[in-house]
Amino acid sequence: MITDILYSILSGTYSNCYPLVAPQDAVLPYITINPTTTEPSTAKNSAINCITYYVNINVYAASVRQAQQIMNGLKALLHNYSGTYDVYTIEGISYISEAFSFDEVLNGYQITGEFKVRVKS
Repeated sequence: MITDILYSILSGTYSNCYPLVAPQDAVLPYITINPTTTEPSTAKNSAINCITYYVNINVYAASVRQAQQIMNGLKALLHNYSGTYDVYTIEGISYISEAFSFDEVLNGYQITGEFKVRVKS
């Protein structure tokens, strides 16, 4: 579900966006969406259930500069985002951190951005 929500938000702006894994023939640059942790919670004195998801959004690009430009665009689009998707209300998305690496198999750079997404069902 969280992958579908983020894919819906990102694919309108980024055409090379893939849930979980990119196809083998994907051309740089591209983005993958990978949920990592889920924390269910119930608000005090309420029957409303909220779920907090931690999600890694990976940017793969031919250069560090290109990867950073895409990550900056992702942060601008997602940080403090709120809205609805199907029957879910996205209460907010927060940017947490990012890490850089070089992927020798792809011969490209990777930036992994960690985001926290709070969803009300």
